[in-house]
Amino acid sequence: MKTYILSILVVDDPGVLLKLCGLFVRRGFNIDTIAVGSTEKKGFSRIIITLNCDEKTIIQLKKQLTKSIDVVGVSDLTENTIVKELCLIKLNIKGEKERDEIIDNVNLFKAKIIDITRSNIIIEITENPNKIKNFIDILSDKKIIKITRSGTIAIKNIGNNNNDNNIK
Repeated sequence: MKTYILSILVVDDPGVLLKLCGLFVRRGFNIDTIAVGSTEKKGFSRIIITLNCDEKTIIQLKKQLTKSIDVVGVSDLTENTIVKELCLIKLNIKGEKERDEIIDNVNLFKAKIIDITRSNIIIEITENPNKIKNFIDILSDKKIIKITRSGTIAIKNIGNNNNDNNIK
């Protein structure tokens, strides 16, 4: 099993995301993360999906996705890609010493404090999913109130000539 990242360029019509998710459900594929947003051209959206599967499964999935009338293109962004995710973490603070320790970790991971009171702190970190996991692990001995993650987004590295399902 391997984590794959697919970029699916679709026509921006109501129900397209539901249709594609239905394809995943019918085939028994489990989506780990999904992020959807507008693209550089009006009328199109890009869906970034991560999933754990074997190579045979990802090949089958790509073929099935390209058959959909709403899909303009499918690209595998698993290799040579910049991968990011946004995570917001709300913590309960127990005293000045703990606050200072949290602030040190925020600085170490190049995260940001976006709100703070005497008893709570909200941290924003935009990084690759593994670094976010490491950051959360470091904070695991603290009182985590809530964690919200955006899902993975990705784009091919500059200089990589592979198709990134650009709109023609």
